[in-house]
Amino acid sequence: MIEVEIKFKLSDEQKRTLLDGAKFDSEEIIHDVYYDSASYALTTKDFWLRTRNGNFMLKTPASSRNTTVFSMHELIDESLIRQALNLPSEPTLEQAVANAGFIPLYKITNTRITYLKDDLTIDIDHADYGDFTYDLCELETVVDQPEQIPQASLKLQNFAAKHGIAIEPAEGKLIHLIRLTNPEHYALLQAARKK
Repeated sequence: MIEVEIKFKLSDEQKRTLLDGAKFDSEEIIHDVYYDSASYALTTKDFWLRTRNGNFMLKTPASSRNTTVFSMHELIDESLIRQALNLPSEPTLEQAVANAGFIPLYKITNTRITYLKDDLTIDIDHADYGDFTYDLCELETVVDQPEQIPQASLKLQNFAAKHGIAIEPAEGKLIHLIRLTNPEHYALLQAARKK
């Protein structure tokens, strides 16, 4: 599964326009814990390992990154996560992650309200970091093959334009947290993206 998405900040007026005619899908509290090594070996390769409500997930690049549209493979199958991270099939995934030197670095509690409109998913997120919060909208769709990414990207961009949303690059929830709390990690991420 390849997730194609645009992240952006929403004004109250844009939110009203975007959600006009949208169908409410769900509201949930999400507890994410992000893992990496002390040298940030995963995230500087654009690998994002986390547990979401206790279950491991791994996001890896599906295409080259641009400033507005992101496409990532989202791996939830344990064997695929192990394969992508070169982890052995034993012991438990949690223990294998720890044995490989990946430790929990960041925690985010996120309230997500999800809507459906025109075969797209609209996630309205309110991330709570403890000392501060961050609001973000994610517009997304899912494709099966990398060659479908350009068409999905165009669909997202056209949808945003139709709703009067000028897409400007917005930090994801984790990048926002890293920038504000760990300047060393943030600088390494910025350097890795320029390569």
